[in-house]
Amino acid sequence: MRRGVRHGGRARALYRYLTESLGALPAIGRIETAPIIRTVKRFGAVLPL
Repeated sequence: MRRGVRHGGRARALYRYLTESLGALPAIGRIETAPIIRTVKRFGAVLPL
């Protein structure tokens, strides 16, 4: 499965939250987001790349 495809529902939910919930607030004029490319620290075994 390609990356991004399996999390498509989460991406749509995030977009709706940013545009409809936060974007509807009068004090918010601009919102920027960035994807997490790599997790540096985490709990558990590290898989080879």
